[in-house]
Amino acid sequence: MERCARVVTYSIQHAPWVPERRAIVADLARVTGARIVQDVAREGAWATNRKAWSWGLTTGSTHHCVLQDDIGLCADFKATVEALVAVRPADPIWLFTQRSQPDPFNRPVCHWLRIRDPLAALGVVMPVRLVRSFLAWVSEVPSAYIGPHNDDVRWRLFLGRCRIEAWATVPSVVEHLQPSASFCGNSNGGRVARKFIGSDVSGLSVDWSVYEEAPTVGSFDWRSYAVRCGLPQAWVDWQETRTVVLRR
Repeated sequence: MERCARVVTYSIQHAPWVPERRAIVADLARVTGARIVQDVAREGAWATNRKAWSWGLTTGSTHHCVLQDDIGLCADFKATVEALVAVRPADPIWLFTQRSQPDPFNRPVCHWLRIRDPLAALGVVMPVRLVRSFLAWVSEVPSAYIGPHNDDVRWRLFLGRCRIEAWATVPSVVEHLQPSASFCGNSNGGRVARKFIGSDVSGLSVDWSVYEEAPTVGSFDWRSYAVRCGLPQAWVDWQETRTVVLRR
């Protein structure tokens, strides 16, 4: 495992016109010291998400975490994220796992899942080098076919295209507080964690250091998914002829 000094910075993508979310964001920022990236002009979730990740590239940090504006955190959240990054420093980490994902959640030792098709990106931690690669690659995606809202879709496409698995925490260390209030057409009460550790439970109470037995769940064909999302088959075929450079 690589060992070096690691610094995690935070940003929150925020829809400021929703009063309930303004109160949540104030709490999130107080706990994390995050920069709040507001969608004042209502450009859509992707524009705000891109700005939130882009700001992380300016901080000099080794890792950046983007949080949604309608989530709750476990106790000792920042220290928990630092512990997670220490265990999986080179990997994308999903802090939230939806209940609809199949998995052996009751494993007594291992508290990780390796996910080929990560879903809701309510709290995601990335090495900055991977953020650079993502933003460079996603600039090639024809946005007219995907629309302004699908930030989750773009991450799934990128990770699938690069054949990178996400590592998800089990239990989740963030929870979706407003699952029925999506601006991306995903409003349903099922968008909550399969198992949330709890807002009054420290994430440090879990031994995250054991990961060798983490099961791999989900199957993902990025080509067919891209076409289902509306991307032209010709663009997908063109992508397969290219090499995606994972930056340092």
